[in-house]
Amino acid sequence: MYPPRQLYEWILLLFLMTAFTLNLFNFIWAEIPTNKNSLTHISEIELKDQNFDSDLILEYLFAPAENFISPHLIDIEINQSFCHRSKCKFLFMYKTIERKFDDEFNAQRHFQMFINFTRQLNRIMVLPNVGESHISVCGKHSFKFYYSIENLKEMYPDVSFMLQSDFLRWTKERYIKPSVIQTTIIERRGNGKHSLQPQLVDVEDLKDRNCLREFNFDYETVESNIITLEGKYWDTPDHLKETNEFMINNMMSDVEVILFDHNLNFNNYVQEKTEPIKYSNSVMKKVSDIFDHLDPYIAIHWKMEQGEQKNMVMCAEGLIREIKKLKSRHNILNIYLATDYPLRNNLKQFYSFQNITRHHDKAIKTLKRKIKFKSWLSFNPQDPNGRNIGYKSFAESGIPGIIDKLVCTRAKIFLTAPPSCKNINSDYSKDIIQGREKLLEENENEEFINTVTQWAVYKN
Repeated sequence: MYPPRQLYEWILLLFLMTAFTLNLFNFIWAEIPTNKNSLTHISEIELKDQNFDSDLILEYLFAPAENFISPHLIDIEINQSFCHRSKCKFLFMYKTIERKFDDEFNAQRHFQMFINFTRQLNRIMVLPNVGESHISVCGKHSFKFYYSIENLKEMYPDVSFMLQSDFLRWTKERYIKPSVIQTTIIERRGNGKHSLQPQLVDVEDLKDRNCLREFNFDYETVESNIITLEGKYWDTPDHLKETNEFMINNMMSDVEVILFDHNLNFNNYVQEKTEPIKYSNSVMKKVSDIFDHLDPYIAIHWKMEQGEQKNMVMCAEGLIREIKKLKSRHNILNIYLATDYPLRNNLKQFYSFQNITRHHDKAIKTLKRKIKFKSWLSFNPQDPNGRNIGYKSFAESGIPGIIDKLVCTRAKIFLTAPPSCKNINSDYSKDIIQGREKLLEENENEEFINTVTQWAVYKN
């Protein structure tokens, strides 16, 4: 029979051993992924590659009894619930350089370049918000407002993705603020070698200019680097490969978040053909509704900006003559106009085309007077849930540019402006033409009357 004091000591020892065993079991169990709600995709390789952090285990084993669960262990549990790893590592493309309204095409291709970086760095790609034809953290809408995440997973089965909203929640739930580094890649056409240099960080400027203030990063220890690419790094496959290796080697880091920014020319950097990401179901439904309402129809793309101003009225007259000829020949009554000219004055602020003159105004008035046409403004704008929204909100979202492109792609006849009437550097018409050619290749029954026709300037 033990004396009472010894009995109490044995009971206390047994209690502590039991508590230790249960907590150790919970720690090990925490390494097993249990919740896949935050990640859009996790590859099998990533799930199998679960490594225990020996330092964290020692910290756990020797933690004081009164504070048995350390902040690191709390964060391990949070990391597991969001990214199914004991340590989450992200690449966050927080801004792009595209302009408003019709540059979603280039923004998307830039984004796919970053996905390839993410794959090589073995990180999770944050899907930034979208808006005003940008893919950017400052956008007001979720990435899935524009794009099909299911299609993205099919295109990149070995890459993991997380929506910006879930990523934001991860930064806020973390007990210890996530470590972060800013990496900027710039082009310089000099004769030197590629280089990596540290740069000073103005944290307040970084937060305010790039809409990062609400993210709970460890800004006190943030670092920043500039990777400078020299010469014609894209001119041969070997140079391109060397450049890619240089960038990846200098972006390897143990920090949890890489904030990524660049001014790379996409066409220079990526040579292989990139398939576009499919658009969301809500966008495709809107396009399908417009198509069903108009078909058969003639679609016109007229990007007036940078066209010769004094030619605008003659451009309009030439377009009118072409439309009348086609309507008579093919008995097509419906006309759809896709343009960078704001067809409502209260929407001018949402268009990149700001230098509008009396020549542009007169050209559109001439067109309206002689041709009855429809545009995206002819149809009720709706949010992804099918609820009607205002024209301003819809224009600001950037969706009209996507709708215009897809409606033009499916038209029986597609017209584009002659060089003196348009911005000849725009990729927008090229994207429409490529889309029409692809539809013809995939569907022999597609009844297009043309792929593209350029109307002529009318001269008296």
